[in-house]
Amino acid sequence: FTGTTIDLSFNIDGLPLFKSANTCIWPILGLIKSVKSNPFAIGIFCGQGKPEPLHLYLSEFIDELLNLLNVGLYFKEQTYQVTIRSFVCDSPARAYLKCVKGHSGYSSCDKCIETGKYIQGRVVLKNISAPRRTDASFIAQQDEDHHLGISPLLKLGIGLVTAFPNDYMHCVCLGVMRKLLNTWLGPDKAVKLNGKKIIDISNYLTSTSSCIPLEINRKPRSLSDLPRWKATEFRTFLLYVGPVALHRVINSAIYEHFLLLHSSITILISEKFISKFMNLARTFINTFVKHSEHIYGEQFIIYNVHMLCHLCDDVTLYGVLDSFSAFCFENYLGQLKRLIKKPSKPLQQLCRRLGELHQNADSFITSAAQTSLFLAHVMGPLIPKYNFIQVSQFKKV
Repeated sequence: FTGTTIDLSFNIDGLPLFKSANTCIWPILGLIKSVKSNPFAIGIFCGQGKPEPLHLYLSEFIDELLNLLNVGLYFKEQTYQVTIRSFVCDSPARAYLKCVKGHSGYSSCDKCIETGKYIQGRVVLKNISAPRRTDASFIAQQDEDHHLGISPLLKLGIGLVTAFPNDYMHCVCLGVMRKLLNTWLGPDKAVKLNGKKIIDISNYLTSTSSCIPLEINRKPRSLSDLPRWKATEFRTFLLYVGPVALHRVINSAIYEHFLLLHSSITILISEKFISKFMNLARTFINTFVKHSEHIYGEQFIIYNVHMLCHLCDDVTLYGVLDSFSAFCFENYLGQLKRLIKKPSKPLQQLCRRLGELHQNADSFITSAAQTSLFLAHVMGPLIPKYNFIQVSQFKKV
């Protein structure tokens, strides 16, 4: 770490602990964006449902953060300025923290003043050119239909529009990409894939498993496992295997429509591409949303599909999509859940395990010189016919 500023991102989300009980935890997680680091727990609520009231749940967090913002952090004879970069949350958590309408309601868009209309049991947000919300208009609550109260986070002096970017893990991967796949496998005969095409796509996905590099931690699974797919699997399908798996299998109009989403997200995850093709990505996304109505019907354009139109604005403000995604926070939530071994006193278990991990942190390998490589192999990511190339490959560090 060489700078004098500590730039922080935060994540707040609920995590159910057990299938047989309603107990859940709501951790407040932090991440130092100024350096390459892992998320850390700031505070944890454990109970039934959401922590209520919100102002009490956040009070100590806000007080401590205000002190850091005003005074800074003194460490090793150096005072560091602390700044808030963003709050990275899914749409229900964003609405809860900001005290605004949830994603299924009218006037629910975080970024623009689009009221929406009710179609076939859902609120549809079709207008992609609605006036944009600003931090000032949010504070003034100019759109009364959007607000349910006053967020305690306003005490931090941050903009509750710009400081809450649209997380692409939830919006794109678990939102739009999952909706597309469910639609292709759903009851609508106009876009539904027949059994043979589903089998062809599934066979291709499973056949690519041996060719997927270790950097992609989940190998493609069959479409029969779709209800159990994780966000990383939807991401892999969208960015890598989907364009090949769907080629000449699905209707050309549907395929080209999918490629609009694939191409735009490919641009927005690349620092090299966003500097050259940002306007192209914006055009692709807007075209994708507009044409969704013609292919799938206007009921398709729900909250997550509409929010695609605001992704480019967040990328302009924060950088590539992965710089403000929830993937690292979700991974850490999974680690927290695995620390709890039994239903009795889950919060106490969690605090003790975190304390033990903190005490033992110095025993972990921190120097590259101490790193050892294990499980040598020659099975990829090189294509088999190039295995004669003399390079050392390992499965474990």
